[in-house]
Amino acid sequence: MTTSYPREEGDPAGGFVAGLARWLAGEGGEVEVIAAGPGRERVDGIAVERIPGRGLFYGGGAPDALA
Repeated sequence: MTTSYPREEGDPAGGFVAGLARWLAGEGGEVEVIAAGPGRERVDGIAVERIPGRGLFYGGGAPDALA
């Protein structure tokens, strides 16, 4: 779960998280990403589930909101 993940190709937001996800997948890990936004997609073989996040992903961030 991340508060910052690229929304489209070339989007710099969360590029470091996307890079880590690609690295983990390349090392054989099963990676699923949950991020703010609409829809579901596979990017570089990684499942990205986007959920509405006005109260969850913005402000203090998802980890604080879940706590």
